[in-house]
Formats: sequence, structure tokens, C-alpha cells
Amino acid sequence: MKPDSMFLENERLFNSVEVELVRRWAFGQVPAMFGNHEASVLKCFVKAWWNLYHESECALSCKNRTIWHRSQELPAPPLDTDELVMALLRIRQLIILEALLEFRLIRQHEESALGGLSVLIHYYTHAKHAA
Repeated sequence: MKPDSMFLENERLFNSVEVELVRRWAFGQVPAMFGNHEASVLKCFVKAWWNLYHESECALSCKNRTIWHRSQELPAPPLDTDELVMALLRIRQLIILEALLEFRLIRQHEESALGGLSVLIHYYTHAKHAA
């Protein structure tokens, strides 16, 4: 079955955020809590956000989850700080925890990833205003 255009748009969104966060990590433009870790921590967070988004979408539509990974082949355009903040906020909006909680509890690594999402939103929102 061919994915719909909204699904592909969201997949590009997650890809762009991942690429941009890793790029900013390489230049030391991430919150201190991420600076002492490998960039793979940020990639794991994005993967957790993707899984939460996809699983909550499946829960909302009462479908079995069939796609477990993103296509890294989709384009990932660079994001300036405003676009990154908007993308992070959109990811938070796409994750419908209430739907997921009807089926299972949120795991510890998922809670950590969601906390990281909030930290990144806060950091880049304030970095945007400091610039």
C-alpha cells in the first residue's frame, strides 16, 4: 500500500529535524545536556518520537502498526532556527499520547525522549530570541 502525502510530509519533517539536530550538535549548538553525548542520542530521541507518533496514529485509526521505520531516502531540507522550533512543536503536536495510553503505558526511554523534546523546544525558542 502506498503511503499518503501527509504521512510522507511528516516523514520528511522527522528526517529534517534529525539531520538538523545532528548538524547543530557537530557545531556545539545544542543544550549542554546533549553536548557531552554522541549525536546518536539525538537520533535515538527522534526515532522514539517517530515511533510514538506512528503508534499513536495507528491507535487513533484502530490499525495494526505495520511500518516501523522511516525512509532515510526522503529529502531532509535544512532548517533555520525558526523552522526548527516550528518542526519540534509540530512533532510534539503529532504525538497523541492519550490515544496510545489507551493501549499501553509510556516506557521510560519514551518519557526521556519526550522530556528531551521539551528541552530542545525551550532551548531553540530562547536561542531564537537571544540572536
